[in-house]
Amino acid sequence: MKKHLLLLFLLLPFGLAAQTSVYFPFPKDSATWDVRYSMNTGAGFVCVTTFHFAMDGDTVINGKLCSKIFRTNSLQHTTDSMYNPAWGAYEVALREDSSKRIWAINAYDSTEVLLYDFSLMPGDSFNYPFHFPGSTVYYSVTGFDSVLVGSQYRKVIQLNAPGGMEEWIEGIGSKSGLLHYNSLSSAEEFLLCHSDAGTHLYGIPGQCHCHTGLGIFENGMEVTLQVHPNPAQEFLDVECSGNELYSCALLTADGRKASEAVPLRKTARIDVSGLARGMYFLSVFDESGLLLRCVKVMKN
Repeated sequence: MKKHLLLLFLLLPFGLAAQTSVYFPFPKDSATWDVRYSMNTGAGFVCVTTFHFAMDGDTVINGKLCSKIFRTNSLQHTTDSMYNPAWGAYEVALREDSSKRIWAINAYDSTEVLLYDFSLMPGDSFNYPFHFPGSTVYYSVTGFDSVLVGSQYRKVIQLNAPGGMEEWIEGIGSKSGLLHYNSLSSAEEFLLCHSDAGTHLYGIPGQCHCHTGLGIFENGMEVTLQVHPNPAQEFLDVECSGNELYSCALLTADGRKASEAVPLRKTARIDVSGLARGMYFLSVFDESGLLLRCVKVMKN
């Protein structure tokens, strides 16, 4: 029995490595990314809208074949499948080379910049100039992980970024959104859902959009929301200035429920002691289940 257990223990790391041994290239057509866009109001990050990026058609730029990406927002579509290229603005063109690097060309420029490099190894650095012309924003690779996408595991590259830790999924891109804006301190983006050729691969269907304004309102007045301590270790206390009954729960950055919903009328307490360290979103819902507001919280 001990020999069998020892053999299983020795084989386990190789089995896990085999799960991510196949490289998953970036899509070339008919892929979508739904990305939550939040702004820092001073009292926390509030979800403003959902951007829907859709890969539709190709173009030749500087003699190289690229896939065109269009962008709409949640005011222009209300379901995962509703997309019309005529609504969206042409945002960027993408291509992948033979070295697992994803290159991007802005719609208003012909200069090609490196958006992702899936050949990076721990200790490598990555310069991200896409939204910062003439500047230098460095990412450093800290390690690898894997995530189950569909029925197969994909490699995840973990990086230290100016806006915090970032993770890149092979064939999908950053968990911080397709174009990973999170180097901006006043705004944050997070990947909610991804599909390729009509097949849903990442995130939870039906939770790909946050239909919300800039906050919670009662009788035309904005309701204040306070969350403390943040970061939290054992409990997270929520204080709400409104009088109506809401509910609140913690969600992961990709929309998965991390805690059970608890009633929120003036105050609420959420037990976070069993959660893994990392970033979560305190999400407040009305009685119909509509998401009203998201506040970023950290678990130590």
